[in-house]
Amino acid sequence: MSKTEQKHPRLLWLILGDVESYGFRRAFLDLMNTLKDRSIDIGFVSMYSGPFSKEVEEAGYPIWHVGAKRTLNKTKGKGWTFLAGGMRLMYSAVANQRAVANAIKSFKPNWIHVSNNSLLIAGGLASRLSGIPAYWHIHNTIQSKLPMELQPLSLQFLCKLFGVQAIANSRHTASSLGDSLAKAKVSYPGVNVSYFSIAAKFRTISKTELGVSEQLPVFMIAARFDPEKAQDRVVDAAIQLYKKGERFTLLLVGGPLDSGFGKSIVERVEKEGFSEYIKFVGQVDDPRPYFLVADVVVNSRIDAEPFGLSVVEAMLMGRPVLAYKLGGPSETVVDGLTGWLISDPSVEGYRKGLSRALEYKRYWSKMGCSARRIASAKFSLDETTNSYLKIVGFTDHVVEEELLPAKDCVEVGH
Repeated sequence: MSKTEQKHPRLLWLILGDVESYGFRRAFLDLMNTLKDRSIDIGFVSMYSGPFSKEVEEAGYPIWHVGAKRTLNKTKGKGWTFLAGGMRLMYSAVANQRAVANAIKSFKPNWIHVSNNSLLIAGGLASRLSGIPAYWHIHNTIQSKLPMELQPLSLQFLCKLFGVQAIANSRHTASSLGDSLAKAKVSYPGVNVSYFSIAAKFRTISKTELGVSEQLPVFMIAARFDPEKAQDRVVDAAIQLYKKGERFTLLLVGGPLDSGFGKSIVERVEKEGFSEYIKFVGQVDDPRPYFLVADVVVNSRIDAEPFGLSVVEAMLMGRPVLAYKLGGPSETVVDGLTGWLISDPSVEGYRKGLSRALEYKRYWSKMGCSARRIASAKFSLDETTNSYLKIVGFTDHVVEEELLPAKDCVEVGH
């Protein structure tokens, strides 16, 4: 079947298939489903078999399995180690090109999309050989693993060489690539505004079930337990405030709690005697019931957040957000209107942030209302899908949203 006979535009998405994180998979499947609703036909090429490739198959999308050897996603380390990983990626791209070409020949896409940095060469080579435009989605900060900013420059060079258009998930991520040789466009990840809404149907959880006082305000962190997520710093900041007489609950949602990092935080809380105020929930499948319990959501990091889906999810649930400003949060949170941004991700920085948020307590409900309105307008799936379609040149499939009715603000509150 020729492209002129195709009923709908076609997108071929290159994925690794086995190492994509839960948040990454959820965001991209939401985008895929929205594109499908816009009459875009989507196929996948998966380098390996794994959770993401399985989800894609179960969702009914056509998928081609390459069965590549595990050489991809190995550009860790710095200097010569990183360069050696890059050479392996080049070898893998050439070795697997026939399988990718067969998928292109069978599916006849209008454009190719690459979902991982390690697939840039494979996608670019496929684009150059087939004449089909390719797009590379940058969903993490480009780190400087080579001297003199050679890593971002080398990625720009590959985009220039293969004619690949980079699409960043935030202005911060785009700036980490640079623009000397090639410039990234920005398309924010989208979130389902109907799913992340207190009007949606889901099982609620009471403060009593969580052992949380009804009288105390609740701050919540929803993230996997990892040093870069800075749960330890926020806990230490809360403990400092407790020792000065402040009283509030800190709810920690996520895991693993049995990791060395998780255990160290639990032991710290028990040793200081503040288990009454700091509660550990563990990993959950649906964060919405916990957003309802929270008054303020904390997005803590020790470094830049590339975008921060959980920030937008909290805003859509009508909760103001306290976040480290470096990266995506500076583009999602409006300081003093929908939350608070801190400039220092230290214990002292988070202590000051918690104190400032407590000073705004009487405005929390109004701030949550503003958060819902802004997030719905800028980061809905429809809005971000429109942005993506404009970048790839299929404006006929753009659907303009209606303005949110006032009742979407009324639903926010405690």
